Amino acid sequence: MAVAIGFGVIQFNNFMKEANAKVEAIQIESVDLSKVADGEFEGDCDTGAIYAKVKVEVKGGKIINIDILEHKTGKGRPAEVIVDQIASQQSLEVDNISGATGSRPCYKKGCRNGTGKRNSIESLRQMR
Repeated sequence: MAVAIGFGVIQFNNFMKEANAKVEAIQIESVDLSKVADGEFEGDCDTGAIYAKVKVEVKGGKIINIDILEHKTGKGRPAEVIVDQIASQQSLEVDNISGATGSRPCYKKGCRNGTGKRNSIESLRQMR
């Protein structure tokens, strides 16, 4: 029994190390919203331990709304306010949120992936 518990703890620690490395590797490229066509775009980011999927609505070169479609996380619920910050500042360059170190970049990357798809700049499904 103790061996099984020990093995489980080791597996969990390895999973979390891998997930943390994926979060640290997330790169958020800027978006030129003036080049994004009007419409609604879905984007996501998946690190294994954290998954965020958003719908970004763009009109007239501005983000007018961001909906959280899905968020799988441990303690990252405080990061959900970041979508309001992105929309109000019209930028992915928003302040960090305490207690949401993994979810915050996943939301940013999800928003970037969503707007970047229609922008045709590049395919941004890096975390999949």
